[in-house]
Amino acid sequence: HLLNKLTEAIQAYLKALAVRPDDFQANLNLATAYYQLDELSPALRYGLRAVELQPRNGPARVNLGAIYAEMGRHQDAVREYQQAAELMELTPPLLVNLADSLGKTGRYDEMRNTLTALLKKEESAGAWERLGTAEFRLRNYAAAKTAFERALAIDPEYYPAMNGLGVCLLNDWVWSDR
Repeated sequence: HLLNKLTEAIQAYLKALAVRPDDFQANLNLATAYYQLDELSPALRYGLRAVELQPRNGPARVNLGAIYAEMGRHQDAVREYQQAAELMELTPPLLVNLADSLGKTGRYDEMRNTLTALLKKEESAGAWERLGTAEFRLRNYAAAKTAFERALAIDPEYYPAMNGLGVCLLNDWVWSDR
């Protein structure tokens, strides 16, 4: 698996599970390998099994949340990410994933709060751009514009922030009656 030979890794994990079907690590690794191959149905099956075997394992919950998110099941993804957040350190990838799924479910206040927590840990153009999106959706246009500008200060070529700022500026012009 570490050598990125995913098909061979899957075969090895399946053999391990034939011997020990309740092996947590083999189930988790199998879910991850299938996810990396974009084979979401088996990824979900093994991800659910890993969480069933160790329900208090934060990384297993994050993994299952990522599978749900990739399947477009963002309500389920939010639930898994929130449970993971209670079980492990709040890492930037966990917070970004949670914020993205919160946004997909229209929970923009929670998305903003999650991104604010993320930005206290680590600033990035992507985090500022997502915050700008949340603020825009909440109709906080000045805050959205500021967040998009902060993203571009970090990475002047970050086109999602350029697009967001462009929409803010376009709205400013439309609302100006010019």
